[in-house]
Amino acid sequence: MPSNNLEGEIVEPAFLIAAQGFDTCSLATVSAHLAHKITRDIRDLRSHVQRISLFIKQQQEKASYSALVDLFLVLGDNGLALRKRMLINVRTLLSEHELNTLRQSLSSGLTSEVRLPITEQALLTKGLASPHREFIQENTIETIVAMSPVEEAMSYIEHGQLEQAQATLQKAIITNPHQLELHYDLLEIFQKTADKKQFLSSYKQLLEQAILLPPQWREMAQKFGVETR
Repeated sequence: MPSNNLEGEIVEPAFLIAAQGFDTCSLATVSAHLAHKITRDIRDLRSHVQRISLFIKQQQEKASYSALVDLFLVLGDNGLALRKRMLINVRTLLSEHELNTLRQSLSSGLTSEVRLPITEQALLTKGLASPHREFIQENTIETIVAMSPVEEAMSYIEHGQLEQAQATLQKAIITNPHQLELHYDLLEIFQKTADKKQFLSSYKQLLEQAILLPPQWREMAQKFGVETR
């Protein structure tokens, strides 16, 4: 049986989210970004722990509990040390029923047989059948919509999906051609990948849209040895 003596407040340094991140971004923006990352890869433990830490810092009781449930579901009976430490950190925001439910699951892991208190903000509880199922829920559409094209592209890049990142930024440029950040981020991808073929394809498509491109496009075209007009 797990011990009821939960003491201390420790989180692995690799999972800590920078404090300034809370100051420069709104709670809704940061939580939506982390939720989006989790629904893309439910085993992204860093994002799970950052999401829990965000809600703890903001004293969001139900959100903290829901995010903790998501972490417990993903880990199953693994990661006992991490589950215990995060439960320690959240415990003052939990109801007695919520705390006891998660305490009891520490040794065996949280499963579909456990009767959970209502977790409206949890991402992974609907259709619960197995801790290994990828729970992509209907409500994740809201988190994707809430993300800016740059944030969505960065999420793709973090998962090595460069083609999706390029397509996202290119589409956003066509819609918002005067937003220079989109141009710079897309050009940065081409610079780092040195992918002449993809650069040339995007360059031609944007020119065909009669979009006034910043001079950096012409400069990169010259570096790739592409004739410019």
